[in-house]
Amino acid sequence: ETYYMSMEYIEGGDLKKQIRKGIDEERSIHIVLQIARALGYAHDRGFVHRDVKPQNILFRDNDTTILTDFGIAKSISDNDAGDLTRVGQAFGSPRYMSPEQVRGKDLNFRSDLYSLGILMYEMLTGSPPYSTNDAAATARMHLIKPVPKLPSEVSKYQKAINNLLAKTPDERYAN
Repeated sequence: ETYYMSMEYIEGGDLKKQIRKGIDEERSIHIVLQIARALGYAHDRGFVHRDVKPQNILFRDNDTTILTDFGIAKSISDNDAGDLTRVGQAFGSPRYMSPEQVRGKDLNFRSDLYSLGILMYEMLTGSPPYSTNDAAATARMHLIKPVPKLPSEVSKYQKAINNLLAKTPDERYAN
C-alpha cells in the first residue's frame, strides 16, 4: 500500500556545479555531443524533453553524461496527452526555453536543440546568453534579443550557436 520511486544514484554531480567551476572548451564540446546523442535517442522515440538545463545533466564517476528528468517531456505522437501538452501553456525553465516554448506554442524536437544551444553557450562562456533576475523578462529575451556573440577564443563555434539559437525552429538543425 506504500508507493515509492527508486532511482539510480549518480555520483558525479550536475552540470550547474561544473559550469560554476569552469569547463574548458574541449570538455564543453564533449558534453554537448553526449547531450545531443541523448536528445537524439529521445527524439527518435517521439519525445521532446522540454526542460534541458544544467540541473538535469548529471555525470557518473566515469564522466559519462546523463540527461535526466523527463518529468515534463511530451510525446509528439500523443494528440490528446492532457493538460501538460496543451498549446498556450509554457513549461520549462525560463533561462533555457525556446522562443516557441515561451509563447506556449506547439513544440517539436528543435525546441530541445535551442535549449542545447543555451547550454553550449553557457559552458563556453560561463554564463547563459539571456538572463535577468526576473523570469518573465528572461523569457522575453529569448523572443527579442539577437543571438549573442561568443568571445574570440571560442568564436569558431559561433555558426553552431547561431543555428541552435535561431528564433524560428525551421532555421535550426533538423536533428
